[in-house]
Formats: sequence, structure tokens, C-alpha cells
Amino acid sequence: MATNFFRLRFGGTWLLTSCLAAAIGFAALSSSDAAPPTRTTRPGTVPSSRRTTTTAPKTAAPKTTTKPGTTAPKSTGGVFAPPPLPPNGRPSQPATVNPSTAKPSTTKPSIAHPATVKPAELKPAVAAPVPQPPAPQREATKTDVAIGNGTGSLADADGKYLLRYRFGTGETVRWQVEHTAKIITSVQGSTQTAETVTLSRKAWQVVETRPGGETRFVHAVEAINMKQKLTGRQETTYDSEVDKDIPPMFADAAKQVGVPLAEVVIDSRGQVLKREDKQKRPEGSPTNTITLVLPDKALAIGESWTSPFEMKATDADGNQKSIQARHKLTLEKVEGDVAVLRNETQILSPITDPTIEAQVVQAEQAGHVKFDLRRGRIVSQESDLDKEVFGFQGPESKLHYTARFRETLGSTKEPLTAAGQQPAKSTK
Repeated sequence: MATNFFRLRFGGTWLLTSCLAAAIGFAALSSSDAAPPTRTTRPGTVPSSRRTTTTAPKTAAPKTTTKPGTTAPKSTGGVFAPPPLPPNGRPSQPATVNPSTAKPSTTKPSIAHPATVKPAELKPAVAAPVPQPPAPQREATKTDVAIGNGTGSLADADGKYLLRYRFGTGETVRWQVEHTAKIITSVQGSTQTAETVTLSRKAWQVVETRPGGETRFVHAVEAINMKQKLTGRQETTYDSEVDKDIPPMFADAAKQVGVPLAEVVIDSRGQVLKREDKQKRPEGSPTNTITLVLPDKALAIGESWTSPFEMKATDADGNQKSIQARHKLTLEKVEGDVAVLRNETQILSPITDPTIEAQVVQAEQAGHVKFDLRRGRIVSQESDLDKEVFGFQGPESKLHYTARFRETLGSTKEPLTAAGQQPAKSTK
């Protein structure tokens, strides 16, 4: 009887779906014309009976050599002085002055007599700096996230840190996931052991980033490598990237590989706004979480926040129950750009049925999360669990569950490798 129970409830299929659920669970230039110096004309004196105006004889303007592309200044007669250069370094065209209406100039000419002025003798003025129009300012939107206080620190003026997801349209974000578990069940004096090692590579294909910080992506598992060993049986393995034949116990898991699992929309805090499942999710997987939900405000070191989620379990009579739980995270420290968070799962629903407790025990893990504040994504997660459940199948029954979970951000499709292939050992 004990063996049949173990195979039905804690055998390959039950353990496989539990591990799979864990494996698949961001001015114009200015120029001024200078008027040339004017000369004074002396009107002649005539008898009072007849008044005439005598104009001084015109004199030939001295010849000047001009650079190609420029206009030689016109002389108004008499003494000539070259006009000053405008700020842009090019001589401008002087205005023409009518000698008969010109007023005497109070400025002495700088040259006493006409002379030929060579271009080399003119020292151009240093060009004045050209004022640049201010750069157009983009209107701020809800997607703008202030990072740091402008001094190089990622903390704001109050020493607090804001955690927000940030992704780019078209990018693919990948994580390598390692999940090992060991379950020892004892029923009526018979003990069975099941050990699993599951490696997977999950991917988010970012389809769209929206104003307001929302991100729409397709969630998938690109590859999976599974091992399972039961008491009295040989170890069974399956590598989706190598094996053509699929062992029967891994058939359901194989169907979840290489296909879109869900299309999800999250906000910048990671809250699921919309989810459309493309494949049926493993039994018992959370209904509304796919990533950690970040706090709604900036936090100081030592502050915490919580995010609720729901799980499904079946009682001893076969009735499905909803189990309320939450993640509690605490900002422990910041190392460079990375925030280190303490993560623990808390079951909120009262559980008096050991059968249900045996099903939700795998969610009660505690560990750490590392979040890149500048890039806006999780770079790693790790958690461990070691727990016992008594009476799940009679007063003398016992379940001892140990597990280890590791997740690491990757940039490409790295081969699936594990830090250690052995399941976590009990510390009891």
C-alpha cells in the first residue's frame, strides 16, 4: 500500500511537475556693418545775391587687393580707412554716404594719406564664440525613472533605492535555472526516496515596451535537462537538446520546451497586468506570479515589502483548495549597482490538513535575490529548503523534503550546466 501511494502521489509524475513549475516560474551668427569714416566738405562762399554750393573734387579711390569671394569697399572720396571686421571674421559692405548731406566726423582717420592696403597687413579679429541654441528638452513621461542622485550613487537624496524593471523592445533575456530536490517518504514502515536534478534555460522575448513602464513579452523554456532516480530503479535522464527519444515520465515536461508558454504584460514593478497562457500550466503552479513584485516606493537599507500570490492544492478527499501566500523581501545591502534582497515565502492560509501541507511545502523556500538597479533586472536568485511533514498519510507517515534553487542571468544560449549535480543534503 505504501509503495502504491508513493508512486501515485510522490512518484515520477508528481515530483516532475513540481520541479517543472519551479523551473519556468524590464542662434544665428551675428554680423554688423560698420560705416566708413566720412570726410568734411567745405562749401564755398559767394555774394549774398547768389549762393552756390561747391563740392570738393572727387579723388580716385586707392586700389586695394581683395580676396576672392569678397567685395572691395567703396570709397566716398578723400581719406579712406578700411572698415573694421565684423565678429564672423569677414569684411562687410560699408554703406554709401552722400557727401552733401554728411555731417562732419569727430573721429580722426587712422591713416594720414591714401595708401594701398594689402590683405596680409589686416589682422583679422578673433571670431567671437557663436551662441548655440539650447538642446530641445524631451517632455518627461511616466516611463522616466530617476536613478541615483546625480553624484554617481544609485541612492536618492534620502539614501533610498528605487527598484524598477527595465527592458528593451526586441531583446531576449535568458536565465539558467537549476533545481534539485530530494524527497524521502515513510508510510507504514516503508521508506522510499526520490531524487531529481532539473536544469533549464528560460527566456523572455520582449515584444514591446510601452509608455508608463509596461513590458509585453513571451515566456518560454528553450531547453531542459532532467534526471530522476527512484528507490529500486535505475536513474532516468532526458536532455531536450540531445535526446530524440523521450522517456514516458518526462513526456509532459518535453511538451513545455521550445514553445511559447505564455504572453505576459507586466508593469515596471513586475505586477502581472495581463497573462495569456499558450500551454496548460503544471498543476499546483502559482496563478498570478511570474517574477518578483518590486516595492511601490524607494527603500532604505533594512526596509521590507511583501507581495501576495495564490497556490492550488488538493485535500485528502480530492477537493481543490486555494492557498494564500506571500513573498517577503528585505533590502539587506547594495554592492555597486546590485541590490541584495532577502527573500522568504510565508503561507498565510491556515493549513490543518497534512496532505495539503505536503503539496505546498516546496514553496516555503528562503534565500537571496540580486537585482541590478541600473539595468533593471534580476541577475541571480538562490534559495534552500529543508522541512518535514508528519501525518500526511496516517499517523506514522512522514515526508522529508530538501531542495535547492539557483537562477543566473545569461546573455546567450549557454550549455546547461550545474554548479553541483547532487541534490541538497539534509541538515537535520
